[in-house]
Amino acid sequence: MMGMNNEERNFPTWLRDQLLRTGLSNRQLAKKLGVLTPLIGKWLRGDVKTPTLENLRKLADIFQEDFNLLVDLVKSSRQPIIEVPIIDPETTAMIVEIEEIFDRSNELRKLGEYKQQSRLILITGISGIGKSNLAKVFYNSQPHEKILCRCYYNTSVKNIAEYVEVFSEYDLIDDPIKFILQKLKRDRCLFILDNLDLDHQENGDSFHQLLEQIAETLHQSCVVVTCRSLPRGYSSWEPCPEVLRLAGLKQSEANNLLESMSISPKLEPALLHRLVQKYGGNPLGLKLAAQDIAKNFKGDLAAYLKHSTLVVGNLHDEIQSIIYCLSDLELEVLYWLALNKEPIYFGDILKEFPDRYKVSSRSTDIDKAIKELYRRSLLQSHDSEFYLQTEVQTYVEIHFLNEVQSELEAIASDVDLDADVYKLRWLRSLELSDEKIKLRDRLFRRDPTLVEEAYSRLEVISQQLEKALGHAIANLRYLHLG
Repeated sequence: MMGMNNEERNFPTWLRDQLLRTGLSNRQLAKKLGVLTPLIGKWLRGDVKTPTLENLRKLADIFQEDFNLLVDLVKSSRQPIIEVPIIDPETTAMIVEIEEIFDRSNELRKLGEYKQQSRLILITGISGIGKSNLAKVFYNSQPHEKILCRCYYNTSVKNIAEYVEVFSEYDLIDDPIKFILQKLKRDRCLFILDNLDLDHQENGDSFHQLLEQIAETLHQSCVVVTCRSLPRGYSSWEPCPEVLRLAGLKQSEANNLLESMSISPKLEPALLHRLVQKYGGNPLGLKLAAQDIAKNFKGDLAAYLKHSTLVVGNLHDEIQSIIYCLSDLELEVLYWLALNKEPIYFGDILKEFPDRYKVSSRSTDIDKAIKELYRRSLLQSHDSEFYLQTEVQTYVEIHFLNEVQSELEAIASDVDLDADVYKLRWLRSLELSDEKIKLRDRLFRRDPTLVEEAYSRLEVISQQLEKALGHAIANLRYLHLG
């Protein structure tokens, strides 16, 4: 390193020397870093992408180099720096494909307008809808100073400030939020925070504080955040951030995506339409479905639609993780909306939702629950009507069916139910006789005798007048007798 002149003192030259010194190949280094092999080539060529802070730390360890020296090398290279997530080859291929086929011109136009008038823009939507891809396309279209920071499950505000420091002429101070705001004030730039988890158990509060200060502090930059859930109370910030909620692909766009994965839209257009509807045009859901169709159903789309009821892969896990975080009331509202299976006017929700507790604050509680479900991107809204996201509806139906089956199994078992009767949440609280997802038929297909056994046992228990069973007996009578 000491032998380099000023022109040679840059990151690509350093990396090339280290590979020659150690004998490591591009592929071997990529494996140690957990990145894709082509990325090493881009670094060596001084191409668009340079390492993230996380990668720089790993490089410092691998080659026993000083981390701060590597940071200086990256700064001196004067290259546009883009944060590159550590992802698998299949996901990378999907990102490239979607960037090429997305028709997001309307959303890009809105982002351009928002950038001129807003300090903070929030791009939100369910997992896989294309938030990160849209942000990257917008980022690459901007000619001025810009920073793209990809956030991971363990990213903190301090990590973000450390990343911003790479682009700054100033040293990091003890207060990371203040440091980030100083950068936004001193330099006019586009700062993108991609995949920020605002519900993170440890870092969510500090993220919320960061965004609130970005929104309310006068500065000359624009910050774009992609997030599954919106920050709590953002609508009361002054000025209020702009929100861009992404919808799924249109049929023609979805057909292009599926065709790129060897599913021709000319073969079975009606079945393709059903497939796109099943996932609400969600690009990730469609890609995972296409892989499932090719691998497990030998390309038979009709068979897939007949037998595959759950959303697949990462999308299923994402929705499940959100549902596990909901309160009892939020979960009850979610199930109720799933049972109705159609858009419901907000005023009708307050009027028709089962009023278990008979308390004056009930409407306020329901209002909060609806807003929380909407904040978490589980609901869609149009003309004051709320309904479940398409891919969420599919999952919630199955999840609710599993919950009811578990309660039936508890009743029908040999254990003493007296002490546990109040644990019957959904049989007691929701009226199932008007359900539209054919719950009775689906339960019967799973276990033909389960409902009958549970009904007989619960009817005996209901003879005890002190037991408040709510809708449970009526629901079981409906499920059992029709």
